[in-house]
Amino acid sequence: MEVVKFSSSSVPSASSASDANDSVVTLFLHGFPAIRSKQNRAIAEVVARLTNQPADVLLYAGLGQAPGVFSFSRTVSDVDAYVRSLLGGKPSVRLNLVGHSFGGFLALRLAGLFPKQIRKMVLMSPLVKVRTGDPVRAWLASYASNPELCLGNLDELYEGYSRLATEISTEKLAALVDGSVETLILQADKDNLTPPSDSKEIAKFFVREPIYELVDNDHSFLSNRAELAARIASFLVQAEPADQK
Repeated sequence: MEVVKFSSSSVPSASSASDANDSVVTLFLHGFPAIRSKQNRAIAEVVARLTNQPADVLLYAGLGQAPGVFSFSRTVSDVDAYVRSLLGGKPSVRLNLVGHSFGGFLALRLAGLFPKQIRKMVLMSPLVKVRTGDPVRAWLASYASNPELCLGNLDELYEGYSRLATEISTEKLAALVDGSVETLILQADKDNLTPPSDSKEIAKFFVREPIYELVDNDHSFLSNRAELAARIASFLVQAEPADQK
């Protein structure tokens, strides 16, 4: 896994671990297949500048032009390990999580694993209902020949995706999010992959009710990115109530 880091001056650099000294770091977790992860990089750059806080874009092996072979389970492990190393070296650091699609699933996991280190969370059309069957297999297979991705064996890829639903339900993950964590769900209203009905259902399981907003966009969030980045930044910089800090 690689990491592209944006400082508040919006100068990106590649690294395997964050060297930010700031007390708040925003992690951007992209979805699948994120062929170039263009939307995450563009939004992260603007958010880092508007919030005056560093932002790290995690690029999973085999996706987002990062080297290696992609695996859902390996990605989960890599993301967990990165966050552990980041928090282990700087225990005072608190994290904002911005997760899109599969990245939303990862953000929910992290919020449950590190409840006291998460400050705020933004879920963009999050993957909260893992569907299986021939249509999903065909969807995964449609990316197999893309030269910008390295997906490995299709059967293993499908099995890894299917296992996401069996390890722990997203309802339980949402219930594990600490009540101090403010969550914003930005749901694309034209999303056929992770439809509004899925995110509306998961919202009911949070201890602290999320802010839920329908966005005029499709699953990719490639349009109106400046407006989207400004909305994310305004949410992240909003002061926390004193009793929630």
